[in-house]
Amino acid sequence: MSSFADQLNPKRWTWRQWCLAVSVLVAAVVIFLYTPTPNLPELKLQGNGLVTLLQKYQTDHGTYPKALEEIGVEPPQTKWGPWLYYVTDDGLAVLKLGEYDKDGFTLYWQSDSGWQTDD
Repeated sequence: MSSFADQLNPKRWTWRQWCLAVSVLVAAVVIFLYTPTPNLPELKLQGNGLVTLLQKYQTDHGTYPKALEEIGVEPPQTKWGPWLYYVTDDGLAVLKLGEYDKDGFTLYWQSDSGWQTDD
């Protein structure tokens, strides 16, 4: 009976073990190469359209809307999900896209500080 250490030694692998190892390696490379990466300038451009509408609403009403639907907009969809919008307890508007843990980035706009990214 072979030991666990012997099973990990590539010199003792069977052709099935080699096929499995190569398949896993190829799959990892394909996933890495074909995982979409965000085009942050393009996403900011899309977000700027929303920011313009939010700022106009704030100028006209003195506060930001509670939801994008109040300005006649459905949250736009992207490869990374919909744009999220909310107003903080302090009255700051936040527009956000992406979850760092899941997508590898977070792009967000805050009414007091503008655009920021975590990537």
